[in-house]
Amino acid sequence: MKTKVPTLSEAARLVYKRTYNGTDSAQNFLIAMKHNIKAIGDLPVNKITTPVVNKMMDYLRDELKNSKAVINTKRGYLKIVLEHMVYDGHIKEEIKLPKRHRVKGHKVHYLTKDMEDELLDYLLINDYKEAYDIVICLIDLGCRVNELLNLEKRFVDYDNNQINFNERKNDKAVAVPMTNRVQKIYQKIIGMTFQHLKNYLILITLT
Repeated sequence: MKTKVPTLSEAARLVYKRTYNGTDSAQNFLIAMKHNIKAIGDLPVNKITTPVVNKMMDYLRDELKNSKAVINTKRGYLKIVLEHMVYDGHIKEEIKLPKRHRVKGHKVHYLTKDMEDELLDYLLINDYKEAYDIVICLIDLGCRVNELLNLEKRFVDYDNNQINFNERKNDKAVAVPMTNRVQKIYQKIIGMTFQHLKNYLILITLT
């Protein structure tokens, strides 16, 4: 029997339950997806194309008067929902989304050692164990969040003690050495990923 392709609202509810329910980002996710659906309609997820997402981003800009940064965030939430639908087999392959808007004056601020220690101490004290592991990997590997969460098991090269990032924002593959603490984290989570994401080293527990 052929599986029914979920609509965007159904897919959003599923991803909410898996990923955002009970998190600080839950309300932002729900509001963003509500606006995205208002912009393009509650389409079956396999009918969402690059032109459709362009239409959504134009609507957010022209009708809702959203800033470029806010549009980027809502686009990001849509991307996450569509990625889950690819994993679940409802979409054959991930669509190429329009580029994020370039935000003027958006500077990357680097953590000092004191700032790093303060952040990690805060996560430990408040029992954010998964966030603690993620932050360590981000710091030690120097990668982006999406690069880390999209990392597949096959890209971890234990023989050479490195991680191969093959899908990056600038499309340039790079091999990054693993520190001792990153090694310990990956040894801990190997084999603990979820069946529907079995090839991925997901560090966030899906609920």
